[in-house]
Amino acid sequence: MKSTSSKFKDDFDFSKINFYKASDEEDKKIGIDFWLCDIPVAYRKYRKNCRKAITIRYRRMFGGKTEFMKILEGTTKAKLFMFDFPDTLIISSIESIKQALLYHKFKIFTNEDKVTQLAVIKLEDIKFLEWEKE
Repeated sequence: MKSTSSKFKDDFDFSKINFYKASDEEDKKIGIDFWLCDIPVAYRKYRKNCRKAITIRYRRMFGGKTEFMKILEGTTKAKLFMFDFPDTLIISSIESIKQALLYHKFKIFTNEDKVTQLAVIKLEDIKFLEWEKE
């Protein structure tokens, strides 16, 4: 699973029948980035390798719903969350992530952009599948 581009649209072949990108409305309102075999999936791509933790948006300086809010409120309709690192692909259920959030198994980190804060969740605090990329 090698990617030659950091752009989401170039990483996947959306022409397949069972794989398609969600609409902007599905993304913004119900937290779905794409559908895989009729399963709604949230997606985050990372530029750096980090096999110890995942992040979700906790707060935006200028407001707006974040993954953190959508997961806790139950408004996200994604069932899985895929975290795409340069060397590894990690998949977890939204429910497992929600449990980590409910039990405060995360730390808040201000992103490099100084506009968003991220909830950092250690992998040991969620159930996940991991694939190493070739």
